[in-house]
Amino acid sequence: MTEHPGSSRRRLWLRLGVVIGAVGIAAALFVATGHRDGGLLGRSDASVVEGRSQRTGKPYPKVNADAPLRLEHRGGEAELDRCDGAWTLMEEYKTDGLLPLWAQHDYCGGSQILNWKVGQEVSVAGSTSTWRVTDVREVPAGSTLEKTRGMKGDLLLQTCVPAPSDDYHLVAIEEI
Repeated sequence: MTEHPGSSRRRLWLRLGVVIGAVGIAAALFVATGHRDGGLLGRSDASVVEGRSQRTGKPYPKVNADAPLRLEHRGGEAELDRCDGAWTLMEEYKTDGLLPLWAQHDYCGGSQILNWKVGQEVSVAGSTSTWRVTDVREVPAGSTLEKTRGMKGDLLLQTCVPAPSDDYHLVAIEEI
């Protein structure tokens, strides 16, 4: 049985179309699940719906700017997404010469730090020491860790500025 001269070319184009389609679907799912590249932390774009995260369905914790910081989790996005009011040490962002970065979504309690000022004293749960804010910065979404270079303190807190802004809010604190 002989093959039609154009059939192998058609099969090649069909296979190429399937591959391109699969890549397109994967890219759409990647974007739809909130992943972003190049940033300190991917913005999840969760929005408020009657006091609950649209993405997780969990109620937002009540935020008290004077409450002790709960520096409890270590890991990455999965720990951050627990949305239980505790801060997560972002293991993937450990870099020599930069402060350890603790993060929390603004809608999970991270908004606690949005109005903190340099010189303000704060407390950390489980620590008998007092801590002082040493630096505050807002950087554009998609910024890299290099934007934290030069911040002085013992650790760095990061949350997102609520919509419509896409900025990251960074606060350095030191134990005094």
